Amino acid sequence: MKKIIILILAIGLTACASPQHITFQNESENTGSIIVQFSDDIKNVRATLNDSVIRTESSLTSEITILNVPPGEHSLRLAASSWELKNDLNHTQSVNVQSGQETGVIVSVPPKSGGYWAFQAVTFIVTLSILLSM
Repeated sequence: MKKIIILILAIGLTACASPQHITFQNESENTGSIIVQFSDDIKNVRATLNDSVIRTESSLTSEITILNVPPGEHSLRLAASSWELKNDLNHTQSVNVQSGQETGVIVSVPPKSGGYWAFQAVTFIVTLSILLSM
């Protein structure tokens, strides 16, 4: 029974990515939205739209929705730096937003670093050894 409880706690303590919603401006009439979908969960994402910082949170995310974006051409920049990534994320894209429409953007996340996989392996081995010693 102790093993099951520890396993449930270990799974429950792992980070879960959640979608992020950002309002670009208060005015919602005659606006559209941009939905950024990442190829893998990522944290420490800094997002700018037309050189205005709109997100600097460090939470883990899989998707960012930017609401109330005025129609027209916009410059979207996404950057992330983490020990978990083999390379930093640096994505810049021009996005054409239409009123009343959702514009999708897919961003490829760099692969995980060797340090990330070593950390995961050590965590797994320690957890397994604790479970087996009970």
